[in-house]
Amino acid sequence: MPLYEHVFLARQDLAQAQVDALAENATKIITDNGGKVVKTETWGLRSIAYRIAKNRKAHYVALDLDAPANDQLTTVRLADDSVTVRDLLRRNGSTAPIEVDGGIDTSTAPRIVAAGADILVAGQAIFGSANAERATRELRAAAMAAVAS
Repeated sequence: MPLYEHVFLARQDLAQAQVDALAENATKIITDNGGKVVKTETWGLRSIAYRIAKNRKAHYVALDLDAPANDQLTTVRLADDSVTVRDLLRRNGSTAPIEVDGGIDTSTAPRIVAAGADILVAGQAIFGSANAERATRELRAAAMAAVAS
């Protein structure tokens, strides 16, 4: 399985026990989907590059993991990233579209669109298939189903 590094940030007002619980939850998602967390590092409360929801600091947690490609964790991460970016843009009055590139296929597209992505880039799902035209239609249908619901 591929090796990944995943760093997440938690709000500065959380207690360390709550941050640890978030890391345990991420570990459970990974293990429940066939992956394995090799190492967990808590980097502590640090300054962030730009304010997020009026916060200037965040708790940093790094996970080194072995996980299957395009697994549930990827979908969760992409959806969470889309929601975070969408919220940040709205708070700043921007209507810029959100593009998600990587990990997009017919199983992940609906959740990513529902999370707020406007543009999906799905190279492997289309060009890695035997019939790119059919794969494009199926991907579009999966994404449009999320828009309709």
